Amino acid sequence: MPRIDDYQQALRLVREELSGKDPDKMAGFSGAKLFQDSQGNRVLSFDFLNQEITVSWPDLVVSSKQAEGDLP
Repeated sequence: MPRIDDYQQALRLVREELSGKDPDKMAGFSGAKLFQDSQGNRVLSFDFLNQEITVSWPDLVVSSKQAEGDLP
């Protein structure tokens, strides 16, 4: 079973990899949606394992939301 440390390390690696990357290019390469949130951050959104994953720029906050209608 994964430990919380594993998830924290994965998030650190994601932030290191995406730091300095252009969100427009990332959306173009991945087919993800790119939009601007109410605070003016750029947000990359894509589906992964029936969950909506978002990554916001420039702070690189990663979050997920289970798709509506899916089982928990």
